[in-house]
Amino acid sequence: MARPSNKIDTVSMTVAFPPQIKRYLEDLSLKGTFGGVNPQDVVKHLVQASIQELIAKNQLKERKWLAVGDGTIVEE
Repeated sequence: MARPSNKIDTVSMTVAFPPQIKRYLEDLSLKGTFGGVNPQDVVKHLVQASIQELIAKNQLKERKWLAVGDGTIVEE
């Protein structure tokens, strides 16, 4: 099934992992419970979940965002 298009702008990042971590990400992607059907989706899900956890623990300040149209998001 095709992935739905993003409604907001995104940026690409390149992250390098050792082969062992890549295999774990592949294992998680096969389960389909961690954000998607490929390792990249799993990484995205895990990073988002970790950021939310850090915000909940007050270890990271929550930022406020505003959608200004055409998928553009700016910090308030």
